[in-house]
Amino acid sequence: MKKRFVSIMLASTMALTTMSLVACNSGGTSDEGASKTLKILAYDGGYGTEWLETFAKDFIATKPGYTYIINTTSEAAYTSIISTSKGCPDLIIANGIMATDISNGFIEPVSDVYSTLAQSGITVKEEVEGQFTRAGRFGGKEEQWAMPWSAIPLSIAVNEKLLKEVVHTTTGETGNCVQDGKWVSVPTTIAEFATCLADITAQKVTESDPAAFGWSKEGALWFESMIYTWWAQKTGIDTFYDFWNFSVDPTDGPESYRQEGIKFAFQTLKDLFTKDGKFINNYGDLVSLDMRDCQREFAKGKMVFCLTGDFFANEYKEELNSSGNVDNIKFMQVPAVDADAYENENYTYITSTSAMFVPAKGSNKQIAKDFLVYISQKEQLVSFTDMTGGIRPYEINGETIDVRKELSNKEWTPFQETMLSLYYDCDDVLSSYPRNADEVSLIYLYEGINHLTGDYAGIMERLKTMSVDKVIADESYAESLYYLAKQSWKNYSDYNLN
Repeated sequence: MKKRFVSIMLASTMALTTMSLVACNSGGTSDEGASKTLKILAYDGGYGTEWLETFAKDFIATKPGYTYIINTTSEAAYTSIISTSKGCPDLIIANGIMATDISNGFIEPVSDVYSTLAQSGITVKEEVEGQFTRAGRFGGKEEQWAMPWSAIPLSIAVNEKLLKEVVHTTTGETGNCVQDGKWVSVPTTIAEFATCLADITAQKVTESDPAAFGWSKEGALWFESMIYTWWAQKTGIDTFYDFWNFSVDPTDGPESYRQEGIKFAFQTLKDLFTKDGKFINNYGDLVSLDMRDCQREFAKGKMVFCLTGDFFANEYKEELNSSGNVDNIKFMQVPAVDADAYENENYTYITSTSAMFVPAKGSNKQIAKDFLVYISQKEQLVSFTDMTGGIRPYEINGETIDVRKELSNKEWTPFQETMLSLYYDCDDVLSSYPRNADEVSLIYLYEGINHLTGDYAGIMERLKTMSVDKVIADESYAESLYYLAKQSWKNYSDYNLN
């Protein structure tokens, strides 16, 4: 069989900034002939690097004669760095992993790390682990190649102070969310959400008035949390996962794109955010804004709702403090397809594109693996949440580590408290990998999720003027998701199965 390729995450360029160098005098042995400096390259996103700096310092204190250095980047492109031994890091903490780097021999297996942790009952949550396993399921390489460092639950944040200033002036469902003509609680269903957005937009008269909803074309993939929730609620969670399982029969792989749940989710986006060929209910210029800009402005009180993730309170704490919005903003459940789904199908979407891996050309691979074991102990798992507000998707003896119990005396911000509730108290988590299947489809390994999530900006643009059927499943439309998937399936079959 010829080589197969799958891409989990790819970003653009990389700018490195040396962060720290600490010398220590205690515990361990060097990889033979290696430098005794543990070199870490870390993605510096919303979680910051305080947690990593703390863990590295404590770990190195147990390794006699070792030092460490952390370089940071705001991007996640790393192939050129790990393809050569010159300057190659010993550990990369990134925003994804490239399966082609595995097939090219640039990444060291970490199956031994998983085995070591398993002896202490520590495992990666099933909903996340599959994303890293799948990356290595080609070329006969049945290994573990990476470990997650954050679950990254995504949803919608709401500024409750601004919401309660919204007057109900339009028609539409409001449920129990409106009293005395004003919104008093977050909308729980799509219908209520549509009414709320319309009320906010109708009330926006001047530039300084808050907008309804924050997103950007650059960050359109953030709609995943809404799309996947509606999709699973509309068709059932098992049918939702049928899409990711596709089919092991190579004749009908792309048929899963015709699922009614996909159509319903995109139709809902079209109804909420487009009208007469234009985008509506949005904040600012969708083209010039990136999601960090958008979330920063949301923290300042420029909109009522915004797409974001668990890292929000940590990344924008300066803006939240200066604007006085720390106590005003909460994470909210994605408005459900109906009231019954809100009560009984409360799903939280986790991306888990975070990946920690060991480059094969690094000079301190064993120490890097020892560090992975160290930071995956219960104390460090809990400490990560304490420092960042984020969640690490691990279990001990099959039980989820509820950090709210471990940090019972901690004062959480309203955003952190509601975010933790969405993660720990939901009925199920959603993620984009095959589940409940004995065999993973070859089309999934080849194509991954690229055609559903790879061009959300283009999908949103087309939804302004095209029907959902045409955008998603019209074979005569050369850019439909179904058409592209079918072409990819044919190319894959011709290349690998003949």
